[in-house]
Amino acid sequence: MVNQFTWMDVLNRASEFLACPSDKYNLRLITGRRPEYQCEGCGTSYPILEGVPVFYGDRSSRKGWNYGERRLLDMIRDESRQGSDISLWVDRLSQLYAKDYGRRTGIARLIGALSEIGGSLPEVDNARLQQEATRARYDMELYKGTFKLPKMLTPEIPEGPVLETACGPGDNLLGLSSMGFSGPFFGLDISYPMALKLKKKIELLNKDIVPIQGNASKLPFKSGVFNSVMQFNAFDRIPELKEMAKETGRVLAGEGVVFYGSCEPPQYEYERDGTRIVYVPTEQRIGPEEAIQIASKDASCCGDFPWEIKTLLDGRESLTTKVYLGK
Repeated sequence: MVNQFTWMDVLNRASEFLACPSDKYNLRLITGRRPEYQCEGCGTSYPILEGVPVFYGDRSSRKGWNYGERRLLDMIRDESRQGSDISLWVDRLSQLYAKDYGRRTGIARLIGALSEIGGSLPEVDNARLQQEATRARYDMELYKGTFKLPKMLTPEIPEGPVLETACGPGDNLLGLSSMGFSGPFFGLDISYPMALKLKKKIELLNKDIVPIQGNASKLPFKSGVFNSVMQFNAFDRIPELKEMAKETGRVLAGEGVVFYGSCEPPQYEYERDGTRIVYVPTEQRIGPEEAIQIASKDASCCGDFPWEIKTLLDGRESLTTKVYLGK
């Protein structure tokens, strides 16, 4: 349990599972005033911020902190057209909007501004921008109602290591841990504040779960280390769906199982006020069953299950999630 060790002990044990998301070499934990993981291959360093390993974006940079709205929008537009990393500029814009307008209005302005930019971009760049918009939105959101794997399906979970991608604040993993599954558990989300919320819950509830900020299409894990991988209700917000499915198959152990849950029909794109907003490029659009097949498993549909969610932007929603099992 977490209280028997320091958090650095937990992160040191996590090194047995972690790998560089770029070259898949092992990572070495560097302790000290600014702890980090360092790749033994390419040498890239990944910071550990407030106890959360960060494998996405650059949250430690101070660059652009004093930029105004117009300059940030221009940076996002120009860098998107060049295919460059825009996560820092989207972070700065979301922080500016949250400070000037509050969270709810700030979220709406952020989504509107980035949707307008995305409408002028090629499909792939549009989708990449909307992924950043979604991430930045959930950095600001008060998100309640994480989908939890229905209890009737938990007997399908084998004992051993569990990974949930797009885990949000981690309520599903916390529930599985409370049911007596041995784990260890890893929760990965593209939003740092969501991973940090899970970290705080872990400390409060004394759970042995490792929260990570990272990309489901570029997992920071070794191959074949998880007996279960699951993901719910993020399927139509991941631009590189086929890569995500391949990564799921890569990190699964030979007899491992995968759960995918998705609202149907998936919303890969939509149009608002004449602007096309793309979340998943046409060439990447696959359903959960095909994704499970790409992960080298046989898919079966487990049924439809209710999902109640509440956010600042959309309020309370009653949705249905179709869950698939691959084994």
